[in-house]
Amino acid sequence: MAQDARHNAGATQGSLRAPRYPRVRSRIIGLTLLELLVVVAILAATATIGVLALDNTGQVTQERLVTHEMRELAKAIQNFRQDTGFYPKTGPFAAAQVALPGDIGLLNSPANMVQLFREPVDGDDNPIMPWNPDSGRGWRGPYSSDFGEGNVIVGEGFVDASDTDPLAGDAITVIGVADPFEFASEFIWARPFEIPTADDVDDAPTLRGSPYLLFLENDQATEIERCQAPCLVSLGPDGVYDQGAADTDDIILNLTPSL
Repeated sequence: MAQDARHNAGATQGSLRAPRYPRVRSRIIGLTLLELLVVVAILAATATIGVLALDNTGQVTQERLVTHEMRELAKAIQNFRQDTGFYPKTGPFAAAQVALPGDIGLLNSPANMVQLFREPVDGDDNPIMPWNPDSGRGWRGPYSSDFGEGNVIVGEGFVDASDTDPLAGDAITVIGVADPFEFASEFIWARPFEIPTADDVDDAPTLRGSPYLLFLENDQATEIERCQAPCLVSLGPDGVYDQGAADTDDIILNLTPSL
């Protein structure tokens, strides 16, 4: 009996012990060279897509800024017209009547915005149409001064919409407004307004936008696709004047009296 009791006690103790499970061996799983190359390729593709997306976002932001600036410039031009009854460079403000300040180049160039910044005068330096508060007529600018104005060197031939090479011929100096698309441009920008000689622009900054262009009824605006004169043109991200063709990146803003 005692022996059976000890046997039973031993069996009871054995049944209280934790059960034994088979030992699982840990194994380090490594990547093969092929799998590693696939991972690297996926990461590189993802990074490329991210960079392209950021570049596209930057260009979209610049395009929106260009559109905003063109609208502000259009308002300045329309304010000029509201005050004087004429668009810049037309009527009494045409080249035949205007003395160009500081020998700032060809007035007919669509890049020349000088009349938005300086009061047009005749050959005797008399204002052509000074502001008259009684009649509510006359020049009372400057009409735009918060972005981009400066001197730009452009080609002498760039005087109408039919010219596709802004730097054709001898360079002239005009007062223009730069768009925000910055690149190492052939257009040379400098300050202040007066530049005595072309040599003085050697050290001028070149990372500036191309000049906005203003085409009016007396310009050959019919040569520009999508332009219903008067219109403003930005040469777009590539800085190349493509005459506003529909399949190019030129940005066109048609001005209307309601602006």
